[in-house]
Amino acid sequence: MRLKGSEDHGAVQNPGAYLSRMAVNIAVDVQRRNSRLLSGDDIDELLEEVEDPAPGPARSAEIRSELETVLTLLERMPERRRAVALLVHAEGLTQSEAARRLGVSLRTVEYELQRVHERLDAYLAAEKK
Repeated sequence: MRLKGSEDHGAVQNPGAYLSRMAVNIAVDVQRRNSRLLSGDDIDELLEEVEDPAPGPARSAEIRSELETVLTLLERMPERRRAVALLVHAEGLTQSEAARRLGVSLRTVEYELQRVHERLDAYLAAEKK
């Protein structure tokens, strides 16, 4: 196929040598192409070196437990305080947007967030002991 698709360079003087040279060139091309590819073992070795960014089972359980604790703490808070915390921290609203949505002043939102953070800080301090 390569011979048919190549340019016409005139009559081939030694067809056997010409075909042998083409076969060698094709083999070199294939070898170069394959040398750029990784073997299955090379790929496996590289994948073993890459760390999985996902948390392992132990860390997942720890995160789940911490989340449950935070949710329990939030449930024990007054309704408005809980709403402020969820709007700002879970939904990503600004304090001003949370104040508008709840129909309260910005100062009230700031106060409620401060109380939420104090409660969480107190819990974390108790956990470290």
